[in-house]
Order: sequence, then C-alpha cells, then structure tokens
Amino acid sequence: MKRLDVPVQFTGVVTVLVPKRLSAADAKLLANKVALARILAICDNQDGPEEDALDQYSEECSDTARKTVERDWDRCEIQGVGGQWTLMQE
Repeated sequence: MKRLDVPVQFTGVVTVLVPKRLSAADAKLLANKVALARILAICDNQDGPEEDALDQYSEECSDTARKTVERDWDRCEIQGVGGQWTLMQE
C-alpha cells in the first residue's frame, strides 16, 4: 500500500450545544474546543484530541467553569456541521 498525505481545509460552521449556565466567554471557549476536537477525533486517535482539548479548556476557562469542566464537556452536543472540505494547493 502506498501512503499519501492529502492537505485539506474545512470552511463552514459547526453548531454546538453547551450548558446554559456558562458565561458567554466560557460557552464560546468550550464550543470552540469541542467542535475542533470532535471533528479531529474521527480519525486515527479517537480520544487524543478530546483529551487535549479538555485539558486546554480546563486551563483557559474561568474559575467558576473549572468546577464542572468534565460534566460540561460531556453534556456538549454537536448539532450540525455545514460547509465543505476542500483540497489545499500544494
């Protein structure tokens, strides 16, 4: 088998549900981390990107949000993905 790397880029929107009780800043931070991690997690390392993103969120969120980081992460849901993947020029 021949292995080839294909550079791609996604342009679009990922809709994420986050707990209502989070501040606007924490909600946006959590949604950003969840969206990227869960899109990446469908490839080789299914848990790696989520664990890393959860750790990053835990370090960057407010002290109030830090108390329920794992529960909030687990409650998030991807509601939809709209956009397109395109090949990047090499």
